[in-house]
Amino acid sequence: MTLCKQETYDETLDYHRRALKMQEKYCSSCQRDIANTLNYIGNILIRQKKYDENINFYERALNVQEKYYPTGHVDIATTLINIGTTFCQQEKFDKAIEYHQKALEIQEKYYPPGSIIIANTINSIGHILYDERKYDAVVDYYRRGLSIQENFYPNGHIDISHTFSFIGDILYKQKKYEESFQLYHRALTIQEKYYEFDHIDIAKSLNSIGKVLYSRGKYNEAIDFYQRSLTIREKYHPFRYAGIATVLSNIGKALHWQRKYDEALDFNQRALTAREKFDATNHIGIADSLIDIANVLRDQQNYNEAIEYQQRALMIREHHYPSGHVNIAYCLSNIANMRKRRGEHELSLIYQQNCFLIRIKILPPDHEDIGHSLSSIGEIYDKLHKFTLALHNYQQALAIYRKCLPSCPINIWMLKSNIQRLSKKLGIELN
Repeated sequence: MTLCKQETYDETLDYHRRALKMQEKYCSSCQRDIANTLNYIGNILIRQKKYDENINFYERALNVQEKYYPTGHVDIATTLINIGTTFCQQEKFDKAIEYHQKALEIQEKYYPPGSIIIANTINSIGHILYDERKYDAVVDYYRRGLSIQENFYPNGHIDISHTFSFIGDILYKQKKYEESFQLYHRALTIQEKYYEFDHIDIAKSLNSIGKVLYSRGKYNEAIDFYQRSLTIREKYHPFRYAGIATVLSNIGKALHWQRKYDEALDFNQRALTAREKFDATNHIGIADSLIDIANVLRDQQNYNEAIEYQQRALMIREHHYPSGHVNIAYCLSNIANMRKRRGEHELSLIYQQNCFLIRIKILPPDHEDIGHSLSSIGEIYDKLHKFTLALHNYQQALAIYRKCLPSCPINIWMLKSNIQRLSKKLGIELN
């Protein structure tokens, strides 16, 4: 196990494979030990992300255990969880839940009702549902897990703080900011009492509270919490570069909203440098930093540099996302808008049309982003004096906005105004 912790996986695998051969040859009756070794091998392979190979060893272990324990056993539940974890890593979420549910049924049979092992499995199912974005179901599982933890542990146990954070994350995703804020604070209170020094959990909770405040437009307060998180990370966890970059980026976003553009640029550049230097495989994070910088430069009306950063982000996203991904469309739209501001209407039209082609394929037909694309295309045709095409796109955009944005009268009013103006210019009577 020491070798495994040192990540010398191949050497560790070799020892376990040799042990397995000896067990199968000289101790074929030791079925429990054979199953354990099969699981050990699977555990190493999953760390190496060799999912097809590792699941084979887990399934072999499960087969041995089901024969050895014909009436059931908690060891079977452990192997089922291992298989479910593999499916989760492969984003086969339905299968992952299926295996975790089987494990939970066994655990509920063999452990007392308030067992913390049951709570851990319930929370694991919650994690999978979170990855599936089934947020309502997630909260139910986390609350079940929390109920067991609060009965099992003394008041203020660190695992309870983690579950508070899990539930807070869901409520944040659901834009239930006040509830998520309270849960993050409860998690932080436990963590500050539990840890003798500034632990990474405290830094994470401070960042989470900052995110809620940012989402509520309380930028000064958000920055205070972000800065506290950053101080802990840089002082006590300086080699956790990904987390440091995330907080730097969060501070940059808050400063951007305050129109403190030079400060925002500084933090966003620091985030980009950290990601490119120490987290180079985090291509998505690097692209996000490039976009953050581009957005600040755009608002400074530095369109040349802004477009350069957006183009770099677009290249990364096109390489690492599947063709036609919504985030590729986002980059195309940003570049189109900046080209339009520079008066490069023909170029802007190309980017906006490419964005529209992606959105029309992957989004519902009445999605507001499709309306935004049509409206933008209409504006470009308008600038190019192609009034018939402009009118057609404005009318399509208006039809979508009336369905999906009835509470945004300004968008609808502007489209109506453009449609009336062009109809009058073209001599077309509106119904």
